[in-house]
Amino acid sequence: MELSPMVRIRICAHRVQQGLSIAEAAHRAGVSPVVWEGVESGSEPLTEELLSRIAQLLEVSVEYLLLGFDKIIYARWRDEAKAASRFGGCRHEEAAASPN
Repeated sequence: MELSPMVRIRICAHRVQQGLSIAEAAHRAGVSPVVWEGVESGSEPLTEELLSRIAQLLEVSVEYLLLGFDKIIYARWRDEAKAASRFGGCRHEEAAASPN
């Protein structure tokens, strides 16, 4: 599967954020450290199965790794923003704009 470099960056960033070494992440995902390092560097092809295991290990959705956001979370945020706009928007914006 041909992937955007951002997918590989997100994988690396989440691994580091969770305090996992390449060896530990690879072990937990069931691949060799060479394969994991290749995934992060772009020299190793990434299968859908491995992408799914990596997402589960890193506690993110496959969609997030591929797109940089989760459509479900985005849709929830969008719906909340629409609801807020029906009630006059966010009050903190008005408070910040008014002089005290």
